[in-house]
Amino acid sequence: MLPRNFNLLTLACLLGAGTVLPRAFAQELPATNRPSPAALSAALRSEEIIGSEAVKRAYVHSGTNEFAFVVPPGFRFDGSNPEKLVLVKNDYTCFINFRVVKPGPSEAGELKAEALRQTLLNRYPGARVLEEFTQSAANQSGPAFDLQFRSAADVLQSARVVFIPSAAGVLEFTLVANADQFTDGREAFNTLLLTFCTNQGGKLEITPFSDKS
Repeated sequence: MLPRNFNLLTLACLLGAGTVLPRAFAQELPATNRPSPAALSAALRSEEIIGSEAVKRAYVHSGTNEFAFVVPPGFRFDGSNPEKLVLVKNDYTCFINFRVVKPGPSEAGELKAEALRQTLLNRYPGARVLEEFTQSAANQSGPAFDLQFRSAADVLQSARVVFIPSAAGVLEFTLVANADQFTDGREAFNTLLLTFCTNQGGKLEITPFSDKS
């Protein structure tokens, strides 16, 4: 039996390959500026033990670019789509995805908040932008947006989208959650961003967690 709070958004999220995201979320940049997402390959590894649980870390490759991040507890990792990686919460109330949306070197100054805001409003029809700010990951910072909208099932949804410049391209991180689960979703999202690392400075360096104070 499906959970009570299961909705059409999450149904689309769990359908077969190529339909991980519902149509509102599958829309890319406008046709006048629509680069192909970079191909990603990923592997999930169980690593250091904290308490009685193993830390699960995703390792991602895109050409010569390497990324790694911790999968937050309570989330399942789906690396089957070469254009995006998806993390789905066990109770289906939120998901997180990661992709590289603009190939080639980027400078922070090229990430224009005005253009990115319009991209998101095109992608999420009927959404309201609640806040714009700056977010960091992998020692870089870029524009971030909080939005709110209603899903196809008329469920109030909240989203946070973060754009980070890198040598691999623009890294896009997206959290979408039921509005009443957004605070908990942000905690998981922050775990991913805080542990996200790249090989941009040379070798990919992982800092293991320790359960010793």
